[in-house]
Amino acid sequence: MSRNYAQFYALIRELPLSKEDIVNGFTGGATSSLRDLSDRQYMELLEMIQRDKTNSGWTPKPGDRQRKKMISLARQMGWGCESANPQKKILERLNTWCLAQKYKKPLMQHTENELNVILSIFEEKVYVSYLRDLNKT
Repeated sequence: MSRNYAQFYALIRELPLSKEDIVNGFTGGATSSLRDLSDRQYMELLEMIQRDKTNSGWTPKPGDRQRKKMISLARQMGWGCESANPQKKILERLNTWCLAQKYKKPLMQHTENELNVILSIFEEKVYVSYLRDLNKT
């Protein structure tokens, strides 16, 4: 059987343990190498990791992807780059901007549907304006 090691690494990417720690724990200290596992052991390890990830119970808040995109765009535009704590400054500026928009709420208090609207406005007006100003210079 050919093994898809990319699948293994994709599964463990967000885990706090290294590959060696995971394999070592799975084999009871016998090995830390994936190549040393039998095909059956390898498949069991993949199934165990998938089962653990689905049972972890953690899911991102609704709208998390939209918030992260807004923060990323703000960072690209240089919001907060002059601050000692840029993440805090970016969030302050985004909150100020969101309060001046349609729903008049801070960034973290918007529902997912509201964030879709706010993100569209941010992309189409603020970010496009920023890009336009870059092209002028």
